[in-house]
Amino acid sequence: WAHMAWVFNGTLQKQYLYIDTTLRSTVDAPFNSYSYSNALALWIGNDHNVGEQFTGKLDEVRIWNTARSQVEIAANWKTDLVGNESGLIVYWNFNDDLLDSTSNNLDGTASGTAVYSTDLPYTAGGGATASIPVTNGAGVFF
Repeated sequence: WAHMAWVFNGTLQKQYLYIDTTLRSTVDAPFNSYSYSNALALWIGNDHNVGEQFTGKLDEVRIWNTARSQVEIAANWKTDLVGNESGLIVYWNFNDDLLDSTSNNLDGTASGTAVYSTDLPYTAGGGATASIPVTNGAGVFF
């Protein structure tokens, strides 16, 4: 398992990729901003436009409305969130469902079959959490 954090900083026009809290890549990002529209689905694990799929397991997706710093990422990467953290837009923890744990209610829908498993190397509360294997054209969209 690896923790991956992708950060877009619109002010600096940069994208950053952190793997297990270590900065692995910095790329210029020559665009003004990302925006979310309810008319467009966010696909995770499947690029339905070109037919490419991620084969693996996902456990937790967090989307923030701020560019998280390396210090902020390192401070909570192994922490279960509550859902009311400042700047947190959506939090899918995939614990037996695709419900958003924030008050924004941006719940997901499985495309294909979501199978939950408990083979995770880390759980903050000491109990098992679930992950979603994404294979064979399946994905999660929100």
